Amino acid sequence: LFHVLGTEVRSTQLSDTYVNTLATGPNDEPLSLQVEVTGAIEFNGDATPTTTLDVDADNGVIHVINKVMLPPNVVTLALNNAGFTSLVAALTDTRHTTDFVDVLSGNGPFTVFAPTNAAFQDLLDSNMAWNTIADIPIGTLDAVLKYHVVNGFNVQADELTNGPVATLGGDITIDITSGAQIVTSSQQTVNIIVGAATNDVQGTNGVVHAVDAVLLP
Repeated sequence: LFHVLGTEVRSTQLSDTYVNTLATGPNDEPLSLQVEVTGAIEFNGDATPTTTLDVDADNGVIHVINKVMLPPNVVTLALNNAGFTSLVAALTDTRHTTDFVDVLSGNGPFTVFAPTNAAFQDLLDSNMAWNTIADIPIGTLDAVLKYHVVNGFNVQADELTNGPVATLGGDITIDITSGAQIVTSSQQTVNIIVGAATNDVQGTNGVVHAVDAVLLP
């Protein structure tokens, strides 16, 4: 079912985005398939089409690819997206005593607020002593990463409601009165990038939402 879309998409219609498949995850939400066309066409991070594209059938179209695609969890979704390389570097920092990859590979479900690479660069720019992720004290990095993960809930953007939410690293407040925003305990107001290709990205054990700043507890 992860190999099937509910609509006909021809090769000329492909773009850098995520599409809903017929496979489902938590709360029966459709699992997201990543499509990339920049440079070369890839599906799910590494599956590529053969020369056989747009095989017409009377009820759809078939694209032949070179491997079986396994539905991703929230870790794999982050690993496959070039827009989250800084987040992946932060999660896999060898100084950690918390194994974030193991934690986020668990059953969950998780709602993950994922800072973009630009968001991490803004964080580094806020401290003259920080040039790379490795310059951030590991205790600070650990606390910050936990503050982006909600355990036990798979919340899509249209399910967000006003009020406090407990993350693994403390409380945040969701505010949807002026768009989808997060207010942190340090009084940041951070935008959830609703409507972008990196919003409501559904994995087997949770959903990922891109945010435009690193949340600071």
